[in-house]
Amino acid sequence: MNKIVAKEHNKKHGFNNMDIFIDGESLNDIIVKVIKDTRFEGLTPAWSKNLYDTSVQKYIWCLLDCDSGEELNVPIYLCSDDLDFSCITLVAKVSRQPGKVIWKSIGLVDWDNMDEDSQEYRHSGIKQFDTWTNKDKEEFEDRFNLKDLLDESWEVWINGNWYEECYRRIKNYGHKYLNDDKNIEWFEDIEPMEFDLKEYNICVKEFRSLFESAV
Repeated sequence: MNKIVAKEHNKKHGFNNMDIFIDGESLNDIIVKVIKDTRFEGLTPAWSKNLYDTSVQKYIWCLLDCDSGEELNVPIYLCSDDLDFSCITLVAKVSRQPGKVIWKSIGLVDWDNMDEDSQEYRHSGIKQFDTWTNKDKEEFEDRFNLKDLLDESWEVWINGNWYEECYRRIKNYGHKYLNDDKNIEWFEDIEPMEFDLKEYNICVKEFRSLFESAV
């Protein structure tokens, strides 16, 4: 099995950041070395406390906490300039199995087909009421006109709860996009990685402790 730990890494850009280390080497450095693409130098782990967009951060941690057994494309690195899904996003295809976690592939998300101007995207937040929880139904059923998505009450709520709206759009629309392999350029030269479940959870816990201390 591969060894995975969270450690501080002195990046080439001159700042320290908690990073993912695989078998004693920064995963970011491994990717740059194998893929031979300088675009990927100095990326920030997607599990970092430093993300600007709380809706992206909340979504990523939902994926990290998910133990449903479903195979998921989980963000592992983001562009250090943007720290969100607007630029470079690297994902691992993660499979949780008894006693271990397997990263079957690592790849780059192609955002070109992500149409944020489409009606499907704009209606994938609070307006996608078929995804409402029971708590949502109690809170919102009497507030909104479910038969008219253009009613002003929707926009009033969206404008006042923008980060929550963005999170819902990521969860309902972005999640499907990220987990459609046609939108991922998989790096064939990077071998699958297999981790002991306890070691993997300890690594994630290290990032979580930093994230929670910053909240």
